[in-house]
Amino acid sequence: MGELYWGAYQVCNGVAQPLTSDGLCPQKAISLPPLDALASDPLIIGAGDGWQYQAKLRSADKCITLDQIHPDIGPDAEDLLTLAIPAFQQGMTSAIENVEPVYLRNTISWKKRQRLRS
Repeated sequence: MGELYWGAYQVCNGVAQPLTSDGLCPQKAISLPPLDALASDPLIIGAGDGWQYQAKLRSADKCITLDQIHPDIGPDAEDLLTLAIPAFQQGMTSAIENVEPVYLRNTISWKKRQRLRS
């Protein structure tokens, strides 16, 4: 549907820490946080097949070219263990009946997608 799932992260002690809330929008609408607040020379990486269309992002009023693009990287449930194990060890748990998936795409978009498939 011409949209990218995206997030901005900084690696701290080998774990990706979010700099923004995750989002879903057209690539031209992505707006990175100010890069001045990050490491002196941040590495900007795009993962997933959406980056095949454009290798640049906006940050404030600047256009940023990605340093690396990895189009074949996708989500893998096994990767959650890197985040889940330390959280579990810190007692950050929830009863299963309190856990719900987070959907970034709203129901209006899903209906539009169904119409496009028809």
